[in-house]
Amino acid sequence: MIYQLAKTPHLLRVYSNIIEEQERKGFIERIDDNARSPSVHYIPHYPVKKESSTTPIRIVYDCSCKQSPSSPSLNDCLNPGPPFLNDLCTILLRFRQHNFAFSADIEKAFLHVHLNEVDRDFTRFLWLSNPTDPTSPFVTFHFRVVNAVISYHLHQNDSATSRDLLRNIYVDNVVSGSCSANFNLRSWASNSKQLNSVAQSHSVVDTKNPVKVLGLWWDTHSDTICASPNPDVTVFTFTATKREVLKWISSIFDPLGLITPVTITAKLFLQQLWQLELKWDNQLTEELCKTWYKIATEITQATVMPFPRQCTVMPDTATLHIFADASPQAYGAVAYLVQGTQSAILMSKARTAPLKQHTLPRLELMAAVLGARIYVFISTSICTTDIFFWSDSQIVLSWLTSKKTLKPFVSNHVSEIRLVSTEWRYCPSADNPADLLTRGVSFDQFNSSTKWRHSPTWLSSPSKWPTWPHAEILLVQADADEEVDTPAVDTTKSPSIGLHYLIDLTTFSKLSKLLPVTAYVYRFIHNTRQPSSSQQTGPLTVSELT
Repeated sequence: MIYQLAKTPHLLRVYSNIIEEQERKGFIERIDDNARSPSVHYIPHYPVKKESSTTPIRIVYDCSCKQSPSSPSLNDCLNPGPPFLNDLCTILLRFRQHNFAFSADIEKAFLHVHLNEVDRDFTRFLWLSNPTDPTSPFVTFHFRVVNAVISYHLHQNDSATSRDLLRNIYVDNVVSGSCSANFNLRSWASNSKQLNSVAQSHSVVDTKNPVKVLGLWWDTHSDTICASPNPDVTVFTFTATKREVLKWISSIFDPLGLITPVTITAKLFLQQLWQLELKWDNQLTEELCKTWYKIATEITQATVMPFPRQCTVMPDTATLHIFADASPQAYGAVAYLVQGTQSAILMSKARTAPLKQHTLPRLELMAAVLGARIYVFISTSICTTDIFFWSDSQIVLSWLTSKKTLKPFVSNHVSEIRLVSTEWRYCPSADNPADLLTRGVSFDQFNSSTKWRHSPTWLSSPSKWPTWPHAEILLVQADADEEVDTPAVDTTKSPSIGLHYLIDLTTFSKLSKLLPVTAYVYRFIHNTRQPSSSQQTGPLTVSELT
């Protein structure tokens, strides 16, 4: 590591300055090399570059490093205790509620609590005695302080401010509230000119714009957020392999799923590579490369698309709407906050369909479950007056209202949904915004879609909401595999063949087309069991269609 730093003298100087600053502030101390201790441990360390106006480089003390695969690391020997880290998406959801928002960085957040003297020898590390000479002998340091559990100190200073901070701090980043526990806040950024002016007068304002907030980029001037203001274009230069494709896809950070309709195409492409059983480092074929470069280009364009940071003016009086949908390729759900005539996307989640094929109604049911889980997640961050669930699958809606005994797969999913809500509404497929994230769209389609950004136009007018035509629903076996016959079954007879072996439900886009076909199949079955005098002929009757 020393020789690598020596190749860049400026980097070596910055690295040394950080260690000197830590020693000057009492975070670390130099110890006698001849000091004896019954148990010691030396921590390896290395530099990591970071995009920061205050700390362009940081030192990582790797407590997870092992001397050998069979040797424990320092972290392995510690009791980690319960996790205290707030959920990143939860903080971002609350961040989007405020009229005026700010972000700040806690200075040296993890270097404020003293370490017990008997434990300090387990935090030893080596550094150059003369940083200007990479060949100089090493000297030994150890830590005098330890990574502080900030939440503990906030609990000790109970107030409205500390309680708000407990909910809105992630590692050393504050995105709402203020601090009062002897931690200095710096790198202030806000959409409020007054707050920026105060921060500038104290020399703690972040002059960059946009600024990074928990992985997203926030333009404080326009008050918008995006996935990346300067996307990585190296995708167009590297040799396309399955490994590189996965690496590039993993670098796209979109925790709220704002650009899911575009990014889902990359996940579907990766799934295709798995099905082709390609090796990790084998170059993709020319055709696959063209497909991948097109997908990567679309995603690169989507990452710079701005979305309003503030999703509603008064979230306490807004209504939450969650749309679910599925296709043979993927399924997902998207949530919107609606207040009066204003609506905005809140978050979305999507999954590629399992390689083990499921019927489309089952995938639609899985999408409904995902929608219910999204609501449970959102409800921990945002308080809303009403919640409405929407699906364009009338088969799923019939399952949710059915009192019949269903097969375990359907029954388990329906039970989970009912724990959250039994009120689901029908949404025509053409108006369902979740349809976009189930099949993937091009950037141009995504950029021009107001339905994705602001939900269907009728959502802000309850009088125009579509209704579910219950009277037209066929409450027989929509998918015969999903209902359980209650009478005892004679196991000596051959098993019955379900209706789904005769009719492929996935080929019907409308119930009005499926209904008469199903009725004719049932008429045929009835006629084969009856004498000619009792057989049904002519047009379908109302009783056959209901």
